[in-house]
Amino acid sequence: MQDEHIVRDLVVSDGSRTIKASYFVEDGMIHARIDGKTYRLSVGSDGSEEAVRQLVVGQMHYRSWRERMIDRWRHR
Repeated sequence: MQDEHIVRDLVVSDGSRTIKASYFVEDGMIHARIDGKTYRLSVGSDGSEEAVRQLVVGQMHYRSWRERMIDRWRHR
């Protein structure tokens, strides 16, 4: 298991946007901070870095979807 109580940074970019996350592991739980919001999730079999990376990728997909919906509503 990854060292606990060490704050790590992770940056994910899709070419048009970049999101930075900071996280640490404590008692088998990942505490991640992404854009001012805090998330807690269990450390899975893939490890904490991969779990946080997938969380950030999910945030990117959500933002992209939201921007498309806003655009669609504006052009009605």
